[in-house]
Amino acid sequence: MKIRDIGGVGALVDGWRRTGTTARLTIWQASALLYLIFPTFLFLLTFSRYVLAVPGLAFIAWATWQLLRGGVEQSVSRPVAIALLVLALVLTLSSGLVPPLWQLTDYPKHYALLHMLAENHWPVVVNLGNGPELLRYYLGWYLVPGGLCKLLGPQFLTATVAAWTTLGLWLVFLLLAEAWKPKNRWLAVPAALLFMFFSGADQLGQTLTGHLMPYTDHFEWWATFYHYPSMMTGLVWAPQHALAAWLAAGLMLNASAKPRIVAHTGLLFFALFFWSPFCALGIMPFVLVAAGLAGFRHLLSASNFLSVPAVAPAVLGYGFTDTAQLYHDWVWNIPGWTFQNLLGFWLLEFGLFAVVIFAIGTPRNAMFRVAVVVLLLSAFYKVGLFNDFSMRVPAPALAILAFVAIEIVLTRPWRTSLPLVLVFALGITTPLSEITRPFRKANEPGCRANRKGMIMEFDMANSFRVQYLTRYPSKFVR
Repeated sequence: MKIRDIGGVGALVDGWRRTGTTARLTIWQASALLYLIFPTFLFLLTFSRYVLAVPGLAFIAWATWQLLRGGVEQSVSRPVAIALLVLALVLTLSSGLVPPLWQLTDYPKHYALLHMLAENHWPVVVNLGNGPELLRYYLGWYLVPGGLCKLLGPQFLTATVAAWTTLGLWLVFLLLAEAWKPKNRWLAVPAALLFMFFSGADQLGQTLTGHLMPYTDHFEWWATFYHYPSMMTGLVWAPQHALAAWLAAGLMLNASAKPRIVAHTGLLFFALFFWSPFCALGIMPFVLVAAGLAGFRHLLSASNFLSVPAVAPAVLGYGFTDTAQLYHDWVWNIPGWTFQNLLGFWLLEFGLFAVVIFAIGTPRNAMFRVAVVVLLLSAFYKVGLFNDFSMRVPAPALAILAFVAIEIVLTRPWRTSLPLVLVFALGITTPLSEITRPFRKANEPGCRANRKGMIMEFDMANSFRVQYLTRYPSKFVR
């Protein structure tokens, strides 16, 4: 009897053999993977204990070689890529990074973490009155600009944050263009713009409920217990979560034609966890869909098996330290919650899009249906003071839903796509509010990069402290 005939061993052997022989990645797919993976590499190099860092670094080096083996392919034309880069830069700067534009109230926290990285030895240990404490947060977005400012000086903080964020958003647009492959290559530009204007009907929900977050004109908390961020909201408020979710979703949309991506989803998952654990959870159903389309044998790769002992102990051990203290509960246990509230939330945040897409039909039926299921389920649980679970877990599903809707709008006859255009219009207020807020509030006191925004400003003795700091020494870092 041959080895391939024994149970599932044959599939395992075939998966291992095929890891390096599947279709080459495009330059943008490879760049997106490296963009997500590099912060984890940097973390292992500078934070982790050597016994954890050495196998992790060796594995990432080997997996990167496997990903790039045979070279990369060209895809999106240079003029279109340049246009998408300009769009990404404009949208990034619209968050208020450039003075005198107003910046959001989340940015003191971002700057506090970035300054801590730029001005302290790594791993970062601080003493804010409770003895030495370790900075323990999901640093995928923060580590590169923080490290650059450590080398160049904190005066470059705005420039490094803008460059790193623009690069990530640019790669998102390029992945979406590759997944779609429009006959008219320039349609990739309006598609990217429509992606950033994708939103639920928050203004309608706010009008019906009267709930509006004061000071920031933030429509999206109209349902009180949960909110699914629009794309502009994700970019402006929480790029550390949004970029990771969108890049992962873009990779999954391309994975059926590039099984090499599926063969390295173990590394992708742990890298994504370092960016945003909730987004890592949210991408897993789409990994299974992509594997089903590409062939489940590609999941049985050496890379996926080795990623667990090589990377998981360092990344998961660091990320999960003391997180049991974070608030978490089922949403129906929260006082004031009603099922009617949930039904209204489902309908206005994604239900209208889902119903219209289902009626029109889409060739990406599997991805679409899984996205709808994820969006239905993500509202049932709450983690953290502001429910990070409902804000972050559905982010990949929202990106998939947006992509499917945009593909229909830009490729179907206008009479077919008109209902979907009307649903887009219902949500237009939210992204417009996010884009215009820095200009409307330019004369109000705002947050700038030179403000250190010390962590203790955020009620760290109570609800927020456990989110960013933990005991030191730790068995996971040096």
